[in-house]
Amino acid sequence: MKSIKVTNKNFEKIELEIKIANGKATTRLANIQDVEDYVSINEKALTEKGIPKKYWKGMKFVVQPGAETLPKAYYKKGRPQATEFTLERMTNGWFVISCKRSEFYENHKLMFISGFTEEQKEAIISKAYKF
Repeated sequence: MKSIKVTNKNFEKIELEIKIANGKATTRLANIQDVEDYVSINEKALTEKGIPKKYWKGMKFVVQPGAETLPKAYYKKGRPQATEFTLERMTNGWFVISCKRSEFYENHKLMFISGFTEEQKEAIISKAYKF
């Protein structure tokens, strides 16, 4: 998948990629509203944590909005799947860089962050501990 900037004019392109990733699945799906919601959630969380926007570039958020807590017996039958998408903050905004169906496990988090640079780690740590 080619990365797609999250803007109103690109919603149809993103929705198409999500539809392809959802495939024939009928449960634990993603949609364009999830993308919009998680962009807002990410921006709010990063702002509240006091991380300057200059450190947002390159941050990746892997999101499985349909992942849920299931009874333990469910996992004995196999690994459940949910549609996931990856948001990356680039210089000129947020982009959906991948969208696919993937497994999730017990106690799986709906979102996790990957790809921190050393500069981003230092900014986060300094904000957390305020030396």
